[in-house]
Amino acid sequence: MLALSAAPARMDRSAIAALCPAASIVFCEGLDIEGAQRVLMAGDESEESALKRSLAEIDVLIARNASMLELARGRGVILFTPDDIGQFIDHLIATEAYRD
Repeated sequence: MLALSAAPARMDRSAIAALCPAASIVFCEGLDIEGAQRVLMAGDESEESALKRSLAEIDVLIARNASMLELARGRGVILFTPDDIGQFIDHLIATEAYRD
């Protein structure tokens, strides 16, 4: 779906819900929406300092690098690899259903 319109003055949970009223899950790159899960794609990065956010600021990490996955596991972050993308989507659906 492509929606072309002026951006709301403030992009919060209610603004996103108004843009996509039928969607139960909406991905918003770079936005920090209160109460939303924060997911970071780390690719092949092996150092936390190379990430856009620290591991303390995220809920879910998707990464290929074993040392990054191990570091995040030690910090209690939920982990997936790119090969686990189906499980990641299942996780989002399950946790969003739980929040409702």
